[in-house]
Amino acid sequence: MVQQIPKANHILDLLSLKGKVVVVTGASGPRGMGIEAARGAAEMGADVAITYASRKEGAEKNVEELTKEYGVKAKAYKLNAADYNDVERFVGEVVKDFGKIDGFVANAGATANAGVIDGSAADWDHVIQIDLNGTAYCAKAVGALFKKQGHGSFVITSSMSGHIANYPQEQTSYNVAKAGCIHMARSLANEWRDFARYLPVKSSESRKATSSRTRIAATIFLPELQSHPPELRHGQNEHPDIQQQIHSRKRQSEISEPRQNKMALLLLPPIPEQRKWLGLEEDEDEKSYPDKSVEDHGTFDHNPELVVREDP
Repeated sequence: MVQQIPKANHILDLLSLKGKVVVVTGASGPRGMGIEAARGAAEMGADVAITYASRKEGAEKNVEELTKEYGVKAKAYKLNAADYNDVERFVGEVVKDFGKIDGFVANAGATANAGVIDGSAADWDHVIQIDLNGTAYCAKAVGALFKKQGHGSFVITSSMSGHIANYPQEQTSYNVAKAGCIHMARSLANEWRDFARYLPVKSSESRKATSSRTRIAATIFLPELQSHPPELRHGQNEHPDIQQQIHSRKRQSEISEPRQNKMALLLLPPIPEQRKWLGLEEDEDEKSYPDKSVEDHGTFDHNPELVVREDP
C-alpha cells in the first residue's frame, strides 16, 4: 500500500491528535502515568475520557484541568475494571458521548501490600483481578469496537516488575500480573492477526503491530522506576524503609517522573500514520510476514497495535 505524503510540514502538525478520542483508565490522581497520558493526548488536541474507581473528586478536577488548559472535550467515568459488564458499559457510554474511540490506554491497576505468605488469598485475587483480568476485559470490550471501526490503538500499562522480581518489595501478585500483561500484548497480536499485522518499531522500549486494512495497533511500552510523592505511593512503596532501600540501590538518573513519558506515550496510541512518516516503523510493502511464534525477546512476528506501558 503506497503511503500518502502528509500535507503538514511542522512536527506539531504531524503529531496532532485533533479529531481523535483517547481513553485513559486510572487517571484520577494529580500525577502518575494515567493523568500524564491524558495530558499528553489533550496537549496534542485529542478529546479525552478518563476513569476513576473511587477518587471522583480527583478525576473531576483533572477533567477541569484538561478542558481549561488544552481546550479539549474531557469527561470522567466511574469504572470497575475488574467487572467485565462494567467495562462493556463504560465503552458504550464513551462511544455514545464522543462518537468513537481511537486510542485506549489500559492503565488502571492495583499494587500489592504483601508477598504470597504474608498476604491473604483475597489480596492475591484483588491484584490479579484488576491488573491482569481488568486489562483483558478492556481489550475484549474495545477490541471488538476497533475491529468494527477499522482503526484503533490499545495500550497496556505493564511494569519492569513483569520482567524482574523487584527488591526489596515483596509483591509476587503484582509481578505475575504485569508479566501476564506483557504476554497478553504478544498473544493479542497473534489473536488479532487476521485484521492486523506486525511492524517492528525502531525502539528498545516498545513493540508495535499495524495493518494497512484496519489501522489497528498493539505496542508494549515499558518505563522503569517512577518517582511519586509520599501521598501518592501505594502498597509497600508507602514504607519509608523500602523507599530508602530503593533509592540507595538506584542512581538518581535511573528514577524518572511520569511526566517524562508523555512524548513516548504520544507516539503510541492513535497515530499509526504519523509513526510511519516519522520513520518509527518500516513500510508494510517492504516487510514479509512469516507465520511463526513470538520470539523470546518479546517482539511479535505479525499482527495488531497494542501497547504495554510499564510502571514500577
